[in-house]
Amino acid sequence: MKKTQKRAYAKINLTLDVLRKRDDGYHDMAMIMQSINLCDRITVEDSEKFELTTSSSKLPIGEDNLVYKVYNQLKMLKPEVKPVSINIEKNIPIAAGLAGGSADAAATYEALNEHWNLGLSIEKMISLGVKLGADIPFCIFKGTALAEGIGEKLTRLKSFKDHLILVVNPGYAVSTPSVFKLLDLKVNHTKPDTRAAMKAIEDGDLEKLVKSMHNVLGDVTESEHKDLRVLMDLLESKGALKAMISGSGPTVFALFDDEDKLESCYRDIKDEYATVIKSKTI
Repeated sequence: MKKTQKRAYAKINLTLDVLRKRDDGYHDMAMIMQSINLCDRITVEDSEKFELTTSSSKLPIGEDNLVYKVYNQLKMLKPEVKPVSINIEKNIPIAAGLAGGSADAAATYEALNEHWNLGLSIEKMISLGVKLGADIPFCIFKGTALAEGIGEKLTRLKSFKDHLILVVNPGYAVSTPSVFKLLDLKVNHTKPDTRAAMKAIEDGDLEKLVKSMHNVLGDVTESEHKDLRVLMDLLESKGALKAMISGSGPTVFALFDDEDKLESCYRDIKDEYATVIKSKTI
């Protein structure tokens, strides 16, 4: 029985700026997105009928699940393909600002493309993916990238791989639509310096990168969840160069340049928060 497996990598936002609200209700963004080695696993196997399963009791697996939607979308492209079962081994926290659902969708495109011999290019998968979710294109693209538009316009940046990251999730979910609803673009928000951050990555200058990093959506989430500011301050007091909310949160990631400091911080807080994971950029 044929089996195809793919890793679904989480993402963090090194910068996130919201530029304007569009006529279609979405927002134009400018953000530096980065893959990390925290991942789910997607397994596709030949089956008598389609079935979606998961290792997490918290993950809905009905028709609203993005993996389910990718299956239906690709099946329509080539109706004669045989049914498969798809399993999601869940390691990325759910509704956490790490694009877990989008990463699963991206890996499903890759797995079904291979399993069914569809011959889809990365560009074609991205064009299909943006119809289902704004983070899916980057999760297919991977690595280090400037994302613009709603997230579908991607520019490859110099790799920011192998940097130490501590991922901390407080154990509750945050709704991205609710965060955007609370966002008031008429207010003067602190903004990231996206261009300076890109230059810092190009030059390998962590000090300048840290000064350029900010997340406009994270400010909204932080205003609703004061504990996240406490967490970020704690991480920085324990040696992180920068601690910041990823996406709409509530996950906080901390960037370290010293493995001993990361290990010490991990030991100090691992029992205090729902999820604490040592990771690296890829």
